[in-house]
Amino acid sequence: MNKDLLKKHHFWILFAPFAVCVLVAVMTIWTGIGSKIEAREKEIDTAEKAAKGKQDIKPLVELTILENENTRVGLIRFDKWRENWDLQIGVVEYGNAEERVMKQEKTNQFRWPVSDLFTNFNYRPDGYTDVENPKLKKPKFKGLKFGADVPNDRSERLAFKSRDVYLAEYSNATLGKPGSGTGMADRLWPTQFAGGWSSVLRHVYVDDPATGYGWGQGRPTSPEIWLALEDLWIQRSLLNSLRTVNEDMASFAEVAGVAGRKTFVNRTWKIEVWAMTRASDNKRVLVGTLTNLSPRIQTFGLGGKLTFQVQLDAGGPPIDLVFNERYLTGAGGTKRKQEGNEERDIPGDTMTITPDKGTDLTTAGANVNVKSIRQVFDTRTVPLQRIDRLVLGYPDGRLAGMGPKLPLFLEVPADAVPPMDDGSGGVPPVGSIPRPPGSGDGGPGGPGGGGTSGGMVGAGWPVVYGPVTSKMLLETTKKRYLQVTNQVRRMPVGMVLIVDQTNLQDVLLALANSPLRFQITQVHWQRYRGLPGGDSTGGGSYPGSTGGEGGGLNIIGSPDGGPGGGRGPGINISGGNTPMGTGTGTTGIGGEPGFADADIQMTSGLIEVSIYGIVSLYEKYEPELAQPQEQDTGFNP
Repeated sequence: MNKDLLKKHHFWILFAPFAVCVLVAVMTIWTGIGSKIEAREKEIDTAEKAAKGKQDIKPLVELTILENENTRVGLIRFDKWRENWDLQIGVVEYGNAEERVMKQEKTNQFRWPVSDLFTNFNYRPDGYTDVENPKLKKPKFKGLKFGADVPNDRSERLAFKSRDVYLAEYSNATLGKPGSGTGMADRLWPTQFAGGWSSVLRHVYVDDPATGYGWGQGRPTSPEIWLALEDLWIQRSLLNSLRTVNEDMASFAEVAGVAGRKTFVNRTWKIEVWAMTRASDNKRVLVGTLTNLSPRIQTFGLGGKLTFQVQLDAGGPPIDLVFNERYLTGAGGTKRKQEGNEERDIPGDTMTITPDKGTDLTTAGANVNVKSIRQVFDTRTVPLQRIDRLVLGYPDGRLAGMGPKLPLFLEVPADAVPPMDDGSGGVPPVGSIPRPPGSGDGGPGGPGGGGTSGGMVGAGWPVVYGPVTSKMLLETTKKRYLQVTNQVRRMPVGMVLIVDQTNLQDVLLALANSPLRFQITQVHWQRYRGLPGGDSTGGGSYPGSTGGEGGGLNIIGSPDGGPGGGRGPGINISGGNTPMGTGTGTTGIGGEPGFADADIQMTSGLIEVSIYGIVSLYEKYEPELAQPQEQDTGFNP
């Protein structure tokens, strides 16, 4: 072999196999990857065609960021679910993430009526240990979940409709003694209800053949019990929030004052109290000076009295300190006083209890140091004068167009025929909504009874309040929510209140601070031109109540007032341009006789306010739910 020749042409000799290898590699790549490239090109081409004419197309990087943010918000969302659930069942959590202790320290807003049969139905905290991490205690709650089947092993369902169980949550006051009970209406006294609480609060009246109200024969169904219970929860929570307005205005704070005297003030009054020996009988008595700090006239209560409860350090029951006068002028005002044949000006914003009218301290012992003072309101001086309407499932004008939704535990039959909508969005003809017999078309229909309203507003929201049957509650009001998810149910609520104008912001703040997360969406108010309420002898309770002192009332969503009940002509509850009623009833309400024009002028600060809001009822918190599915409701509060 010629080695020189091979060296001379080695390039071409080696190039031949190299070319063959390259050709083989190219063919391999062409046949193996080309099809994938072609498929990807078709995919890109298809995406380009689909994107033509579209806007706001986000790149992959932005979509990744959005997905991460959604995950983060989802975690926050679950934290808020737990926090609001704890708030509504009254649980306070202590400790850190590794070891958490839960205690029932506040009021459970979802409490069942008081009965030994229902104790286990109430939510209560019960921590459990994680198997993989024994130190990690997760929150868990015992209790009956909303919408679950209500057991009847011990006749619990029959017990629920008992007067002494379910209705006692509304009122169990002694007949003729309003405020003597522990029900939600009793605890609000001396704030009155128009026509009695039974005319305002939605509740299932026990079996009554004369009216048709009641639970019907046999045991109630689980859905009937749950809807009645939810109405009870909401009304009880809102009334408890409104009660704080009266309680806050009745309280006083101690401030520095004159030596030997205790001085207490609130937004309206300043009270100086001290003990002294009465010269006429050598007894120790409690006296004081009352001063009006506000710029407006402050009228006294029934019988020309203002009563304050004085608690002494010695303990025991509080002592009443009573001021007798017709009114005090605004701060710096004067009154004309007749002395013999002459008149002279005296300070009109203050008055003093003289020793001869002081409170006897003989039974108080040696320790008469004053610890605290609270004002005792009556029906004339209470800041929240009256509740005229409290309607569950009543949206404001902005949300009325949204159709009401069912709770998740009530399924709509597949063959159900949707109701026809005439497009009016107003009140249908009388009789289109089932009502108890004898309820009438307007407000309270007689002593102790409260005509349940009829009609719909907006996109099919039923207007139902007062006594109802359990069947009506289920058939008419089961569609009641603006939004329903696995986490929360949101229900609209409308109310009409008579309140002192200076306390309007207190009312709104009290509702906004409700544990049920009452979101205020709309407020209307106008001057109330009626007379202040009298000392009513009836609260509309069962049986045999006088129905209060009020007359017939114009219902929300009805053009005319109903027949009168008790004393006094009908009144227009919510006239003007507010959505809640446009009635034409005459002015006036039965009350304390003998009011003069001057009394009406002094009480001109009363206003009629219509408040609309959304109550959020949180479902039982379940940490094992990774991501609950929501209904697409379009709801945007």
